[in-house]
Amino acid sequence: MANQRQILSNHFSIAHLNVKGIANKVDHIDRILHTYDLNIFGLSETFLDQWKPDRILSIPCYNVDRIE
Repeated sequence: MANQRQILSNHFSIAHLNVKGIANKVDHIDRILHTYDLNIFGLSETFLDQWKPDRILSIPCYNVDRIE
């Protein structure tokens, strides 16, 4: 069991989704983040512009960094 814990502690995972219309997919994204133990999760959203506030992307326990 100790070897399994050591292997899992060295695990690093990254995921990326290309979404269209993120505002209506936040619940789905939240389920993904809480189902999989991801270290980094990236999103590409073509229709997210500077006028849409960060709060539409708010998911507890996660930070949002936007690059436009």
